[in-house]
Amino acid sequence: MILFVFLPFINVIISGLFGRYIGVNNTKKINIINLIILLIILIYYYIDILKTNNNYVINIMELINIEYLNIDYALNLDLLSITMLIPIIVISLIVNLFSWGYMIDDPHNQRFNTYLALFTLFMIVLVLGDNYLILFIGWEYIGIASFLLIGFWYNNIDNIKSSLNALFINKIGDVFFIIALIYLIYIYKSLNYSLIFSLVSYINIDINTIIILCLVIAASAKSAQFGLHNWLIWAMAGPTPVSVLLHAATLVIAGVYLLMRSSPILENCPNILLLNLWLGGLTTLIAGLIAINTNDIKRIIALSTMSQLGIMFISIGLSCYNLTLFHVLCHSIYKALLFICAGTIIHSLANELQDIRYIGGLLLYMPITYICLLIGSLSLMGFPSLTGYYSKDIIIESSIGIYTISGLIIYWLVVLSSFLTNIYILKLIYYSFINIPQLNKYIYNNINELHWLNILCMIILTLGSLFLGYILNDIYLGQGNNILGLFINPNNLSLIDTHFAINNYFKWIPLINIFISIFIIIFIYEFNYKFIYIFNNKYLFNFYTLFNTRFLFDQILNNIIIRNIIKLSSLLYYTLDKGILILLGPSGLNNLFNKLSLNIIHFNFFKYTNNFGLIFNNYLIYITSSLLLLILLIYA
Repeated sequence: MILFVFLPFINVIISGLFGRYIGVNNTKKINIINLIILLIILIYYYIDILKTNNNYVINIMELINIEYLNIDYALNLDLLSITMLIPIIVISLIVNLFSWGYMIDDPHNQRFNTYLALFTLFMIVLVLGDNYLILFIGWEYIGIASFLLIGFWYNNIDNIKSSLNALFINKIGDVFFIIALIYLIYIYKSLNYSLIFSLVSYINIDINTIIILCLVIAASAKSAQFGLHNWLIWAMAGPTPVSVLLHAATLVIAGVYLLMRSSPILENCPNILLLNLWLGGLTTLIAGLIAINTNDIKRIIALSTMSQLGIMFISIGLSCYNLTLFHVLCHSIYKALLFICAGTIIHSLANELQDIRYIGGLLLYMPITYICLLIGSLSLMGFPSLTGYYSKDIIIESSIGIYTISGLIIYWLVVLSSFLTNIYILKLIYYSFINIPQLNKYIYNNINELHWLNILCMIILTLGSLFLGYILNDIYLGQGNNILGLFINPNNLSLIDTHFAINNYFKWIPLINIFISIFIIIFIYEFNYKFIYIFNNKYLFNFYTLFNTRFLFDQILNNIIIRNIIKLSSLLYYTLDKGILILLGPSGLNNLFNKLSLNIIHFNFFKYTNNFGLIFNNYLIYITSSLLLLILLIYA
């Protein structure tokens, strides 16, 4: 079990310290071999835990031992941890393979390998930690690693801005995470999962609400929920392998994992469950409205990630944590496939164009990419028998299965969001592959589908998008499985009602949604494009402007919130740090005593300049008084 941490650590050391001596290709080979070994170990433990429901705990060392507070550096491998490790290790391996071909001409490949290994290491630490402190250590380091990866091309100002944006917004969540840790230590006298979860029901519900609210805000920042979401859109400035790793399977699910791990606290705070439900519904709808008016290929897929994260928050609000876990696993596969296909399209074009309106006609030139992108898109849409269908539709139906007004409203919000998802992903396919070619002849004559490793990665993920949901469906959604033992709460178990009690009409709507969206795309884009010509209709133009500017949220955040915070920080800096604290602190006292000494010297010198004895006596008094004052200060 220690190999889960040891092998990625070896990758970091080899890439960071010895990479320049053994070469880029050898570093890549070692990283990939270690990840393949990790994958084999993962499969072994996964099968073992599914069969026996074992829980492996290893205590490496003692971190803190102060009075009642005892925190160990311990790792915990249970069904939740091992499931979260599947997308982390599999996608990390895929990204290392993909980046070998994608970044082959980049002069800073060695640094890129180091950042990838560092991110994988601390993502594994976050998931395996047996207490909130280890989780927080992994949480902080993946934030730093993501900052380095997004700003990898640091000579581009947009990349630097995007990486700083991601870092600052995640720091907002980190502050609330620290507040939650302080409350946990103060109330529970511990940060260990087992101790905290065993005492939750005996603690005042208001205290638990404050703690879990701070954790929800932290999770919202990391998982790009509405209000703290804009960093995810701008993070697309980084290399495509970074988008695959961070925004498909690992970084963005850290917040979801935090809430799943904290489910015993959540279940004792029904108001926060309701908050999660509405926050997820609002996020998935806002992401859909923005995405249908976005034309950057990577940002469209990033916004679909934001939408799916909203659906995960909805399932957490429904107390259906097993559905959340299953959707995390399935979503990571087909979303990684979509990002890799997008990266292949961008990198295959001579000008590396990302605006889908200026591409077109790639169907004949990139047939493998088209097939893989189509399968990944249909899985994202929830087409029957594909992976996304098994994990996404059951969450949509579960919002009806709880039989509440909030659940009914959220159901229709998610149905509308799913319709928008179908529209913008079909729009991406149409503009990129089916539309009339928009590029020049030279670009089309030089298109190729890149390195054979890229094709291999796409084929592996395509197979996962086809069959993974069907293979693992009974393990996570079947009755009487071990997953339910992790999260079960009889008051909130709605899965049985979802399966057997709700009207079949609600189960058919997502499928009907897909066919309606396909018909609309063909009807409008092939025959009646004038319907969406925004300059003919001022109301349509105003809506387009609102959605295309992302509800002006960037402007509100920058001009109203961030600028005022910077002004307040500047005022406090010059008033407190450079003002009161300087005046009353060591510097102020030092200046005071220096001026006092100079005044005594000048006074004595000018008054007794003709009397050497008096001058000597006064100097002796001054030295004696200074020594006494110094002794007094040291004693104090």
